[in-house]
Parts: sequence; structure tokens; C-alpha cells
Amino acid sequence: IGRDYVNVQNFNFTVVDAMDQNGRILVFPRSTFIISGTVKDTLNNPVVGVELDAGVNNNGSGSLPTDASGNYTIKVINGQWNVSVRNNDLSARGYGNANSQSVTVSGSSPTLNFVVQPLPTSIASAGFVGAGLYRFIVTKPIVAGYGYSVQYSTNMKTGTWTTLFVGNPPGSTFPFTDPNATNGFRFYRVTSP
Repeated sequence: IGRDYVNVQNFNFTVVDAMDQNGRILVFPRSTFIISGTVKDTLNNPVVGVELDAGVNNNGSGSLPTDASGNYTIKVINGQWNVSVRNNDLSARGYGNANSQSVTVSGSSPTLNFVVQPLPTSIASAGFVGAGLYRFIVTKPIVAGYGYSVQYSTNMKTGTWTTLFVGNPPGSTFPFTDPNATNGFRFYRVTSP
């Protein structure tokens, strides 16, 4: 609802041109406060364009996206508000789910910030491709600012890992070949900050 009004009854309606709409009265209270905040990742990068949903006293009120800085502002009235980030939007951008947050608005404008984690990286299609050459495909979420490290260990018990690659490869999937692989046990992992 625009012009500072809040849809606290979760009305869903459509006004059609040339259609008689007499006898319908919709009452919306004017917003008196705002809930504001940010959606950012663990490196403090803004998460842009994800939709947030807000509802008061178990009724829906609407949704809006974050701006280019990850900020959002929701016009509200007094009441118990539940604010959530749409998890499908987060997943599409390479992030895990965010828990919804509740806040009581009573005479002031509260702040709710969300911090989200990048989705984990996976390794697939692994196998030897030649003498001493072991190749696999790394699939990572597309998250700006995150570097990755490919490491190996020959003994999982010791916890000793040797780094083979450090960087931020382009794209969400990239092949990796270990040119020094042996026929002995070799365990791989991909880490990020």
C-alpha cells in the first residue's frame, strides 16, 4: 500500500476500469513508524534486491526489496511485527536461509538487521584423468568478495592440509586438476573465509 498506509488485514483486491465497485469500503491505517535495517553477508557485503515480507499480529502486510546497499524500510503501525527475508531469493543469490525476526513496535521505530551465510561449496565428478592427474569439478555459490582455497591431505587423522589453489575463479562451477596426485589416499576440501 502506498502513500504511508498499512494493509494490516491482508486485503487482496484489484480495481478494474469500467467495473462498478460501489459499496466497497477499504480502511487502512496511516503508518506512524518504520522498521528499518539491512541484509548483509558475513563479510558485511550488501545483499541486493532480496524481498522481505512483513506482517503484523499474524496478518500479512506486504513485501519490498532491499536497495543497492542492502537496506530496507517498512512503514508500520504499533503492534507485534514479524519480518522475514524470502529464502528462495537468498538461495538464488548463493546464500542460506535467514531466520525471521519479531519485534514489538510501540511508540518507536526499531531496527532489524539480517546476516546471511554463503551456501557451501561442493566437489563432484572426481577421478584420475592421467598419470598423476586427478580432476574434479567445484561448484560454489556466486558471492562477490569470497575467495576459495582448494586443499588436500593424505591423512585425515592428522588434520594437516596443503593448499593447492587460492583465488576467486569466475563463474559458479570450475574444473580443478591436481597435477601431483598419486595413487595413494588423497583427500580434498574447498574452504572459504
